[in-house]
Amino acid sequence: MKNSAFWSGILGGLVLAALIGFLILPLLGIFDTTATGKRNILDWWGEMNLENSLRWRAADGAIPAGADLEEGFEHYRDMCLHCHGGPDAQRQEWAHNMLPVPPKLWDEEVQHMTDAQLFSIVKDGIRMTGMPAFGPTHSNKDIWRIVAFVRRLDHLTPEQKHELQKASMSFGHHEEDEHDH
Repeated sequence: MKNSAFWSGILGGLVLAALIGFLILPLLGIFDTTATGKRNILDWWGEMNLENSLRWRAADGAIPAGADLEEGFEHYRDMCLHCHGGPDAQRQEWAHNMLPVPPKLWDEEVQHMTDAQLFSIVKDGIRMTGMPAFGPTHSNKDIWRIVAFVRRLDHLTPEQKHELQKASMSFGHHEEDEHDH
């Protein structure tokens, strides 16, 4: 009986300490949350949380047959290019300083995601990253078109690459991103 009470006390103390830490650390502002700060435990936590949240919340689904890639291209050019850029097309200058930096959607990091996960991100956004939710302003059909186009980013025609380049040039001043080449 005494042994059981001892271990219950230990467990209760650990839970209480974790709860207090969970509440106290944000009040003290210990973790750097600036966009220019160094990576810390919050980055690890956020990435792990995003991966697991997508795994649990992204409904099953695949790009519908016949999704209009041309409309997906237009949506991408108008809404995504600013932050993500494109093959041979620069993102806006300010997007280079976002933290986390918006990923290149044609890279393996993004392309390994399921269609349903990409759909969920475009539709619902990602909190505290700058990725807005397009679900409130776009139909599911339009979001699937964007996802279909994102899947084709590494296979753009020369004309599509040129049009994205031209659109990105209209942003104004660009700084070369050493990671883009």
